[in-house]
Amino acid sequence: MKPDKDEKPITAIEAAAYLGIELKTLYSFVHRRKITFYKPWGKLLYFKKSDLDRVVFRNMKLSNEDAQEQADEILKERAMA
Repeated sequence: MKPDKDEKPITAIEAAAYLGIELKTLYSFVHRRKITFYKPWGKLLYFKKSDLDRVVFRNMKLSNEDAQEQADEILKERAMA
């Protein structure tokens, strides 16, 4: 995957701060391949904020109200079909 030319790589320390987690937690995610990272020279880790955002925003849980609205939409679409 090619990085966006305007997106700057960030270090592990910056990534942990961006996510609001401890550095050791970030390293644990890297070790378990739970987060996308880049290792261009085989030692230092780099991250893209867009990859970190995907981690934060996955596994979304809808509120009861949003879930009800979504269910109503589906039922409406099925009734019209």
